[in-house]
Amino acid sequence: MRKVSDGFFPDVIITDLVMPDTDGRVLVTQFKASKQYGRIPIIILSSLDSSICRSDLLKLGADDYITKPFNPLELEVRIKKLL
Repeated sequence: MRKVSDGFFPDVIITDLVMPDTDGRVLVTQFKASKQYGRIPIIILSSLDSSICRSDLLKLGADDYITKPFNPLELEVRIKKLL
């Protein structure tokens, strides 16, 4: 959020749910509620492998959810599909 507020406009956001300064749910909610940044695709990359957690994040606006460990080639394909 700090980088975006400093003028950085990413093509895609890849984030975890558990972070030191914020929660992934908060981040998704903030970005998707923003008129300026709401169209940036967000991919959740998390070790939490719960279908309830996955569906909750997708309902909040996350564009994709990938569980760890993950295949970098799969992540690359998913990024390309979103862009």
